[in-house]
Order: sequence, then C-alpha cells, then structure tokens
Amino acid sequence: RLYYMAVAVTLTIPDICAAAELDLATTNVKKTHFVAWCEAYLTPQYGQLTADDVYHLRGGIIHTGIFGHRDSRFDQPIFTTPSTRGTVHDVVMANMGPDQKSAMCLDIEAFVRSMRTAAEDWYAAKRSEPNVQANVARIVREHPNGIDPFIVGGPVVG
Repeated sequence: RLYYMAVAVTLTIPDICAAAELDLATTNVKKTHFVAWCEAYLTPQYGQLTADDVYHLRGGIIHTGIFGHRDSRFDQPIFTTPSTRGTVHDVVMANMGPDQKSAMCLDIEAFVRSMRTAAEDWYAAKRSEPNVQANVARIVREHPNGIDPFIVGGPVVG
C-alpha cells in the first residue's frame, strides 16, 4: 500500500504542468504558478479544497514528509483509503472540544483521479504551445532502448 507515494507524486503534477508552460532556461516554477494552475484546472472540481490548500499540502509532504504545513488553514489533512469504511471527500471536519482543531478530509482515489482529470484538461488546452511541446518532450520517462550514446540496447529511465 503505497498511499504516501501516490499522494506525493500526485501533488507534483501542478508543478510539472506549470513548469511545462515556462521557458525553463530563464524561469523556475513559483508558488504563483502552482496556485494559478490549481485554480484553473483542479479546484473547480472541489467545494472546500482551495489551491492554497493544495500548495500547503504539497509543501508539507514533499519537503518534510508530513501531512500538513504550518501555514495551512487545517490542522490535519486526512486521506481515506480503499480500506476505510465509507468515503469522505472534500469535507472539512472540526473538533469543537477544547483544542478546536480542524481537518480536511479527502479520499485518496478521488483526489488522484481529480488531479489526473486536471492534468488531462490542462494538456488538451495547452499542448500546442511551444514551451509545452518542448518541455513535455523532456519529462522523465522510460526509454525502452536506452539513451544514445550513453546506454543503449536496454530500458532506462531518463
């Protein structure tokens, strides 16, 4: 069960897509690019989850390995899994006890699917742009016959 990896890789998709639109020789992806991509393609599928929430979730997972970030509006992100009894997705929960904590609940399968849909919609809209064409051709992938002249005759990733 590689749920952490599924969420971590899924949260890199906005970075990868936003980067593909840029001239990477002169510009790096910044928060503004990430958030704008999410606002355009991902968060319209949601009622509670915002682009900033996704950015903070990504920051916590990618940079610290923690589901959460000090700047998040929620104390605890929670992902339901296929093993969870019932599905909870795009729901904010609040503890009204003395600690007054909140959680954003997402279903891992629904979250991954929504990000995939967002990436597909983005690519359909942007695939003819020169930067996208140039950068997508360079995205890490499997090369079944190697990368000439370095390693040839067998599969590599590069």
